[in-house]
Amino acid sequence: SNAFEYALVNGLVLPNTISVLGTACFASAYITTLTIPPLVTVLPDYAFSYIQPVHNTETGEELPINIILPQNLTKIGSRCFSGASIKQIAIPDTVTEIGDIAFALCRQLESITCLAATPPALGTDALNTDTAGFPIKVPAASVAAYKAADGWKGYAGYIVAM
Repeated sequence: SNAFEYALVNGLVLPNTISVLGTACFASAYITTLTIPPLVTVLPDYAFSYIQPVHNTETGEELPINIILPQNLTKIGSRCFSGASIKQIAIPDTVTEIGDIAFALCRQLESITCLAATPPALGTDALNTDTAGFPIKVPAASVAAYKAADGWKGYAGYIVAM
C-alpha cells in the first residue's frame, strides 16, 4: 500500500513477476508512462487516485499520462482513478467489474475506451466526472447492450461505437 505515493514515475517498468498491487499504490504520484505487469488482475482501491502529469522542466509543457493496463485485468477497484488528471483510458476486454466512483472527479477525462463486448458491472457513480460529458467508446456490436445495462444506461448519451 502507498508504495509510490507522491513519487515521480517517468517510464517506470514494474517487474513482470508482480501480481498484486497495494491499495493507493500510486496515489498522488506524478506519472508519464506506466505499464502495469501482465499478472496483475485487479487494480486496487485508490490505486491511481489523484495522479498528476509530469511537466517538462525546460518548456513547462504538460506531458500526457499514459497508463497501460494489462490484458488479464478483471477488476478496477473503487476510487481507483478518482481525481486523476488522466485524459483518456483504454479498459481491456477482460474487465468484468468497475468499482464505485472509479473515475469520479476526473475533470480532464476526454474519453474512455471499453473493449469488453459484455458491459462490465459498473459501480455507483463509477463514471461521475463532474464534466459536461465525454465519449465512452465500446465495440460497435455492443452499443445497445451498454446503453441498456445497469449502471451504463445513465451514460447512454455518451456511449458510441469505436
